[in-house]
Amino acid sequence: MNNWKIIDRGKVPENAATIVYSCPGCGSDAKLPIVGLPIAQIGDGVVFDSDKHSMPKIIQCRKCRRRYGAE
Repeated sequence: MNNWKIIDRGKVPENAATIVYSCPGCGSDAKLPIVGLPIAQIGDGVVFDSDKHSMPKIIQCRKCRRRYGAE
């Protein structure tokens, strides 16, 4: 399985756990590094079990090339 292209890692370390994250644009699945315990993906967001989590600030889909950024 492919990985998302990480443009800006933010506070996510290199050895972080990964989840399968679907591109909201094209539906392609790829691995995304995260910190924390995810519960669900809703649209382009991820719901975590606590406020102690982190995702990369900017990612890009390797299939459709759309970019997504954290607010």
